Amino acid sequence: MQYGVSWAKFESMGTREIAEAVCRMPSEFYERRNISMLGLLKESGYLQDPDAVTEEELERVFRSFPDLIDGWVRICDEPNRYHWILQPPAATSDSSDWVVIYPNERKYDLYSEGAKACAFVTKKKIERYRSIIG
Repeated sequence: MQYGVSWAKFESMGTREIAEAVCRMPSEFYERRNISMLGLLKESGYLQDPDAVTEEELERVFRSFPDLIDGWVRICDEPNRYHWILQPPAATSDSSDWVVIYPNERKYDLYSEGAKACAFVTKKKIERYRSIIG
């Protein structure tokens, strides 16, 4: 048993439930304050079958629960969160596009929808976390 969760729990979880747990990770991180994002990824069930949770599935969750996007914007904006950055449309700009930035490659992409941009960033970040876990 790791982080107080048995792997048997994940056998009964569907892809949607795992995707929802992944999308809630930043909210859980800030609410609980006693667990890392890596720990939350382990708890989510994602590691059991990472290919099952696609960007499309994450996007569906973000469309259903758009308030979860704010958590990912916040986690991307913290110092030392150098990987993918997610920025909502700027209030001072005429653009309604979401901006996804990858600083290490000095490039960015624009998305017209927050759910799609957030799903892309979420999948990239959780795959990075998964590579750290090993």
